[in-house]
Amino acid sequence: MTSIFCTALLVASAACLGSGAPGGGEVEGAGKPPVSIAHPTHELAAPLFGPFTFGTWIQPLFELRDWQDHESTVGFRLRRARLIVNGQGLDGRLRFRLMPDLASTPQLRDAWIQLDGNAGWVRMGQQTVPFSLQREVTMARGHFGDRALAGRRFELSGGRDIGVVVGTGTSAGHLRVSAGAFNGRGPNRSDPSPFPLLAARAGVAVGGPVPNGETDLARTPGTVVALGGALMGSRDSFLRPRPGFAADQTADWRSWTIDLLVRSRGLSVTGAWFAQSVTTPPPGESPTSVEIPGEGWYVGAGWLLPIEAGVPVPDMEVVVRHSRARWDLARQGSGERESAIGLTLFHRDHAVQTRLQLTRERGMLTGLSDRSTRLTLEHQLFM
Repeated sequence: MTSIFCTALLVASAACLGSGAPGGGEVEGAGKPPVSIAHPTHELAAPLFGPFTFGTWIQPLFELRDWQDHESTVGFRLRRARLIVNGQGLDGRLRFRLMPDLASTPQLRDAWIQLDGNAGWVRMGQQTVPFSLQREVTMARGHFGDRALAGRRFELSGGRDIGVVVGTGTSAGHLRVSAGAFNGRGPNRSDPSPFPLLAARAGVAVGGPVPNGETDLARTPGTVVALGGALMGSRDSFLRPRPGFAADQTADWRSWTIDLLVRSRGLSVTGAWFAQSVTTPPPGESPTSVEIPGEGWYVGAGWLLPIEAGVPVPDMEVVVRHSRARWDLARQGSGERESAIGLTLFHRDHAVQTRLQLTRERGMLTGLSDRSTRLTLEHQLFM
């Protein structure tokens, strides 16, 4: 079955690469790339390639966390410090991206080349594995109410891997389909496994494409309803750590998800169902292999109130969010709950953002406590 899927993927790759105008997106999924929010700081031309764009994304953060049954913590950290290089070639039919992150432990996030054709696009390299809605709209550009972290528990550790993805969809973004084959080892690991990780996702949107913007200041009065689903699985692959499953373990596993998003006039409601089957150690390696089933759901809602101002007062946005998630329902697993309120200030045509946020968390998998209150102040600079 694996060999049939990989062969079909290669055939689809060849079919997508027709001549003519590009027919696909350049995203972590199928939409606009996150670097589209960065203003190019330098351009240069070459005979073979079009313009290169260089950008940065810097996000320092101050955090004060008050634990219910643990000592409070306070301090600064650099959440993101990314360099973003995008380029084009072959009259726009070839695209590529290089994005290292220098915050904390320096690591490479994206490094891929994409070819666009009439029927779709083909991307090869280190990239996001298509699975949840959050992988279509990145954390940087996601609506405040859409930022569901629930999907991370059911996917590949790190969310990225090295492989090839084939995608297609309508030009307006109402339909999106992508499928890929990967090493199954996670990001920044080039060692292939005996069995590739296979993933596929499809989504349809009514009323417009899945929104791809962090702010809702320029929102339209229309309503968008998006439904998506995905499946992913591998053998002898690294899964994201979870209770009873360490980070350095490999396993045979399969994950499924279906999600729904409704967005209208600053209100965003999202829900998702996840299911997973994990066998560890992989069958044949130990006579004591155990199958660990897992199910979970996520429901969240967020609301934004934009306040358009003028110089010298920046644009502002009041945001409110509440979300709930449950894990491993059949085994009476844990859950988590989050409520947050915040204020975002936009400076210099939104290239600089300042966000003050107060969050109440319960049941978060922090390792220190079951409940905490967190106050954060952060800046985001896009250049």
